[in-house]
Amino acid sequence: MESQTPQPTLTDPQTLQQLQDEIQQEVRESLKKANFRKILEKYGISSQEIIKFQWTLDLTKLQSNQANEAQHLQKFLGLLPNKRIHLSVCTCWSEDEGKLVDCPCR
Repeated sequence: MESQTPQPTLTDPQTLQQLQDEIQQEVRESLKKANFRKILEKYGISSQEIIKFQWTLDLTKLQSNQANEAQHLQKFLGLLPNKRIHLSVCTCWSEDEGKLVDCPCR
């Protein structure tokens, strides 16, 4: 018999934060592999200018297939001041490193 590892639930604020962090990290890694410098140079955009990527994590779309979990989820969503979490990654071209790097969002 296989042991089933319980899946983390998004109704736990720590798990929700972990999800956000993992999404942002994955986007950062994808951006580092992308060749945005060529695109920026093609259009004469300064390497000092910033590219900002923003997306929304819409918690209202969360669903559960278990009745008790669904009730818990609805209660959790009712406690949140904002049902949509806006995430962003800001990246700048680093002349020193020769690649896109994380930088503060303005």
